[in-house]
Amino acid sequence: MAVQKRLALTIQPDYLDLLKKVADYQNIPVSTMVMGLLDAQRPVVEAMLKAFQDIEAGKDKQKILSELLASGLEAAAQEIRKD
Repeated sequence: MAVQKRLALTIQPDYLDLLKKVADYQNIPVSTMVMGLLDAQRPVVEAMLKAFQDIEAGKDKQKILSELLASGLEAAAQEIRKD
């Protein structure tokens, strides 16, 4: 298993308070909650990377945008069905 890396993150104080309150409701550390948020967004970030790579490769921007939107909707649908 790969060793997880640390990331220094600077955020607004009011946003940290918000994250702490949500984590408190879940009885988990803020870092665990933030990791969950980031994990949930991984498909979106992967789709964004692919879109940037496709743009750089000179592919049709309208098609790339459509694929990015479709990818986001598919990810949302999967999350809804999972629950």
